[in-house]
Amino acid sequence: MVGAMDMKSNSRVLRSAAAILVMIAPTACGLLGGRSLEGSLREFVVASWAKKGVHFMGRYGSGPIATVTAQSPDIWSVVYPDDDVVGGSVTGDVRITSLEAYPIFRGEEFAEHLHETASGINRRGGLTQDARTAVQNGDYEAIGLVRVEVTLSSRSGREIVEQLAVLPSGSGWFGGEWVFRDEDRKLGSLLHSTRILFDDMIRNDDGVRNCAHGVDPAKDMQPSLECATIILGREFGG
Repeated sequence: MVGAMDMKSNSRVLRSAAAILVMIAPTACGLLGGRSLEGSLREFVVASWAKKGVHFMGRYGSGPIATVTAQSPDIWSVVYPDDDVVGGSVTGDVRITSLEAYPIFRGEEFAEHLHETASGINRRGGLTQDARTAVQNGDYEAIGLVRVEVTLSSRSGREIVEQLAVLPSGSGWFGGEWVFRDEDRKLGSLLHSTRILFDDMIRNDDGVRNCAHGVDPAKDMQPSLECATIILGREFGG
């Protein structure tokens, strides 16, 4: 049994090494086609919550958003009708304060790697059985989490919204549609474990550092995330 595990581990190291050797550092992160999972999730969040024709945040107002103005890459200002306020309209601002998106590779081997890595770093970080089964069956292409800050001209204070989302199986990373989901034990476990795996690779994997070509993940994490995705994809993407 020990020998089998050693062979499996050595095989994984050799495949990872081969993946690193074929990478061209300045262009490797471009292999994702110029679009990131984070970017596709961002587009989905804006289209769902702050786009002309939809209800602001999916629930505010007596009608859909009338106008949208992008204040920055992370802040949007909207105007929507509200019959309950003087003047009949409200200005709302939404700011993305945090956004994470991670690929989920299908199969038993990736499920085992994900579980072992996460639980090895954090005993409570491993996959629950139903989360593990979801990875083995390929139920999700990706998982993500977004946090936004909402302010309204009609009331004081601010609202913090945290929402989990998944890309269902068969969606395709960049052509599919994300879906908002309430966090439960299975999805919470999957998000937590995946976050641990990618964080560990960004911090400790030489292949990721070489691929990211000196970009400091503390200042810009996206290149490192994409490089980690490339390396995992070469090993577990089939």
